[in-house]
Amino acid sequence: MHKRLWLSVVAVAIGAALLVAAGFASPANSSISGAKSSFAGAKTGGTLRLNMSSSDVDYIDPALAYYQLSWDILYIACRPLLNYPDKPSPAGSRLFPDGAAAFPKVSNGGKLYTFKIRSGMKFSNGVPITAKSYKAAFDRDANPKMESPAVPFFSDIVGATDAQGNPKTPVSGVKAKGLTLSVRLTKAGPDILSRMAMLFFCPVPAPGQKGAPSVTSQGVNTFPGSGPYYVAARTPGGPILIKRNKFYKGPRPHNASAISVVSVNTNVDTSFTQVQRGEINYDMGGLPPTAHAGLAKKYGINKQRYFVHPVIATRYLGLNNQRLFRNTKLRKAVNYALDRKGMINLRGAYAGHPTDQLLPSNLRGYKNAGIFPFRPNFTQAKKLAGSGSRSAVMYTTTSPIGVNQGTLVQADLKQIGIDVSVSKFGTGTMYKKCGTKSEAFDICNVGWIADYPDPFDFMNVLLSGESIHDSNNNNYSYFNNAKYNRQMDAAARLFGPKRFSTYGSLDTTIMKNAAPIAAWDNDNDREFISGKTGCYTNQPVYGLADLALLCLK
Repeated sequence: MHKRLWLSVVAVAIGAALLVAAGFASPANSSISGAKSSFAGAKTGGTLRLNMSSSDVDYIDPALAYYQLSWDILYIACRPLLNYPDKPSPAGSRLFPDGAAAFPKVSNGGKLYTFKIRSGMKFSNGVPITAKSYKAAFDRDANPKMESPAVPFFSDIVGATDAQGNPKTPVSGVKAKGLTLSVRLTKAGPDILSRMAMLFFCPVPAPGQKGAPSVTSQGVNTFPGSGPYYVAARTPGGPILIKRNKFYKGPRPHNASAISVVSVNTNVDTSFTQVQRGEINYDMGGLPPTAHAGLAKKYGINKQRYFVHPVIATRYLGLNNQRLFRNTKLRKAVNYALDRKGMINLRGAYAGHPTDQLLPSNLRGYKNAGIFPFRPNFTQAKKLAGSGSRSAVMYTTTSPIGVNQGTLVQADLKQIGIDVSVSKFGTGTMYKKCGTKSEAFDICNVGWIADYPDPFDFMNVLLSGESIHDSNNNNYSYFNNAKYNRQMDAAARLFGPKRFSTYGSLDTTIMKNAAPIAAWDNDNDREFISGKTGCYTNQPVYGLADLALLCLK
């Protein structure tokens, strides 16, 4: 059964300001029905025990965290102005006022947003949450010393960047007085409300207040929480302890008293056995690829303990345009040589479906162009690659899937004269390395899950050269084409159907003519919980089990 999901952004428009929400299209190739979610009378209390097999968070600092597992934790530790409810799709994709008392008043032709902050809110350390707590988040994100990947998402706020596009602080276009926060844009922002829900804008105590986080590109490992939970302790590469925020009085659930991430970067097979035995409630890091078919047969899909949900995501090879892949024909050769179906098969049953484009097939605006094959066409790839041999360095993860995918890419590219050397890292480490401009890699095996369902979050964030800096980059291919930068900027200013149609055409044009990446998969989330665990629901925006809802049976 296909579902049509829409992100609903509600605002009071004044004057000529028209705000149009981004949306999902019907998921291609999906026959997975939604899981039921009814938790009346759920047991509260106790400590959930989780693993993160073959992975770790990149950061726990909201100004820097940009990995799916990180945001799954920050989702329960933060109270942004606007947020997504703890519900399955489609309700879980609709914005609601969280830290804000209501949707903002919009004025000045869609360029001024005035929020009223809820009264009585407190951080987990007892410090009151006011408008200046939200301004502190903007100012901290914009501090050049943070090197925050949030910059592309607020660069249209007045005073957020200098003439060269570099962030500067404080952000003059964000003003706080008591419980009133105003955000002034340089131009109307069609997706600004969705951006305000991003966890980069999680409120923090202002400088001089108790618990104010320091400004450092290394990030902090704990900070006062504003949501139903807070991160009480974190050791990089080790345990994470999450506790209830005793000062939280909002509507969101908080079933467990504490959540303990026991093991990070643990063996996925060992972790799977622990979940089966009930020693661990849930593994945030995934499952062995061979387990999925058996779990579906034993438990069914979205019924008891095994769950599958399509997400707005694309997995791809970032082809470093600064190094070997500055050659367009060579990038196209990789796209013809890549065994997309083989890459997906290595991930096991129900993993997703193949793609050759950046925009996910379930995101509004997507146009199926059929540019590259799903199975290798070595004849065409060799023509494009030309004669001679070349060497390339590929970064992938230490997970069994990542290792096997590295081997497959090696074999595919060997056919066209590219000798690939594979380097393996923990997931968070790999993303940090690929996001560092000076890093000596040619191929990075990455994936991208929508921060919010709008084409900007894929096209501009992943391909625009305007936001490339020394570290914490999201443009893992380091693609920087002035013509396409201008076209992406122009698309970002559009509203309504024209916006999505333009982005869809731009996706096919860039992939066909420039091929900066080699996309191969549109993803499903596949999750397994222990028999001692209840209250499961998949949060459709964040794409994993909702930790605020999980409970002990």
